[in-house]
Amino acid sequence: MTAIFPPSTPSSSVATDDPRLSDARIPITPLGGGDAQFNYLTNTEQVLGIRVGTSGTPNVSPNPALKVSRLIAMPGGSITGDGGEAMSSILGISVGTSSNQAQTVGVYGSARNQGTSNGGGSGNPDACGIYASGRILSPGVGTGIGAFISGRRETSGGRANGLEVNCANYTATPGAYSSTGFSDTTGIWIECNGNSDSGVGISLGNPFGFQYDVGIAFNGQVQGGKTGPAKTTSIRDDGNATNSIQINGTHTYALAIGAGSGKVVVGATVLRIQVRVSFSACCWRRRKDTSSKNAIHAPH
Repeated sequence: MTAIFPPSTPSSSVATDDPRLSDARIPITPLGGGDAQFNYLTNTEQVLGIRVGTSGTPNVSPNPALKVSRLIAMPGGSITGDGGEAMSSILGISVGTSSNQAQTVGVYGSARNQGTSNGGGSGNPDACGIYASGRILSPGVGTGIGAFISGRRETSGGRANGLEVNCANYTATPGAYSSTGFSDTTGIWIECNGNSDSGVGISLGNPFGFQYDVGIAFNGQVQGGKTGPAKTTSIRDDGNATNSIQINGTHTYALAIGAGSGKVVVGATVLRIQVRVSFSACCWRRRKDTSSKNAIHAPH
């Protein structure tokens, strides 16, 4: 690897009229050369740039352009907090002052791909902007966490969002849901593997003594002439679980359906729920539809 401006050379040892000091950038390229790559903006590095591969000679080495390794045996008493900063191999911090008017970004990962075949290999020609993996090996007792993401606010004028996920479909073809596999456009895809089944796909907990006002919500935001995030079905189950929905715990209402929320359909039967209120008592009665063969009665 040959550097145009070797980072090991102290700037004080270079003459001040050296043309290499016309700016502070340090682009590093291998002997075969390298082109600067861009995602949306044609920006350049301020301090250090590593460029590998050219359009005429793309890189074919199965090794990373940059690798940072760290072997650690840290005493627990040396760590403040959860060790996120102290235990990192690479730390990126972007700070905005009170006069900053744009979003600060600590780490930006981007991947593009124009591949049309996997060439018989084990992978797919996908494009993954950030790949994260957490592993616990024997005799470890910790938790393998692929990614910890936290959004935090420390002023009531700000907002906090733990994770924002966006699916962008810049084609003229609307995405479609697949009930038997991966859909062509998906917001979040969750699966498990290994040698045994896993416990739960999504779990909301309360380890710190604080709760969400609403656990899972589909809001009524209006944009582009459309209301809400889902067009046909908010929650759909095409599997064969023993229970599609199981409600436990203690609730004031195990199930609450708004007056204008629509019909309740069980198979081909439409259930209509009436509420009668008198000075003495309140009773619920379910009345079967004219097409129903089985009447469903609720206790008075």
